Amino acid sequence: MFRAFVVESWGAIAAEIEVRSTQTNEVARCAALVLALGLVPQPVALIEVGASAGLCLLPDRYRYVFGDTTLGDTVLGHGDAGLRIDVELGRPAPIPNRLADISWRRGIDLNPLDVTEPSDVAWLQACIWPEHQRRRRRLDTAVAIAAENPPRIVRGDLLDSIGSVLDEAPDDATKVVVHSAVLSYVGSAQRRDFAELLAARDDVTWFSNEAPGVIGTVRSPDESPRSPDAFLLAQDGVTPLASTDPHGSWIDWLAPD
Repeated sequence: MFRAFVVESWGAIAAEIEVRSTQTNEVARCAALVLALGLVPQPVALIEVGASAGLCLLPDRYRYVFGDTTLGDTVLGHGDAGLRIDVELGRPAPIPNRLADISWRRGIDLNPLDVTEPSDVAWLQACIWPEHQRRRRRLDTAVAIAAENPPRIVRGDLLDSIGSVLDEAPDDATKVVVHSAVLSYVGSAQRRDFAELLAARDDVTWFSNEAPGVIGTVRSPDESPRSPDAFLLAQDGVTPLASTDPHGSWIDWLAPD
């Protein structure tokens, strides 16, 4: 049945593939982000590289359940329809007392997606594996929340745009650059240049959530991850903070140095 559908619809499918690229916007990755944001002075000016539709620019609009601890409350009048993200903590983590105070936010993406545009939302849904129904429901809820007040996303390359976006961010907030599963899609030279660009600025805190080895300057943790597919949450391109599930379902905080 699926093969017949592809053959019959190949013209439309091929046209869509020619103008699209993989843009997974896994909102559960915000769980690792809220732990990281709890480590920096508030308020925060949040910049996400590879923001897609910007769903991970809104970590303060979701509710998180870390075992027996809940962070965040009902969001934007949604009541029970608000987005709840359940996270398994394999080791104790520094859960903040409250969600980050994000006073300013911007995304950067080569091809920003619009949460109010049905075709863009359909593409986000298509980038989720068909058997992952829970992720799809989570995406749909996050899109509904984001559509009420969509974040601003700048169209541009990460190297060409990050400097001007950082300069635009207010100086009375901690400037935080974040990304998850983004730098693996760019070449090694771009990764190196991006890391050097951020390292040269003393007004930025940088949190990356990528596969181990993607950022070569991050120290290898002493503890082995529970999964070979795990991501590594790191600060400022050097310090490993946690081993994380690529889809956000678990976080193993690492022992401090």
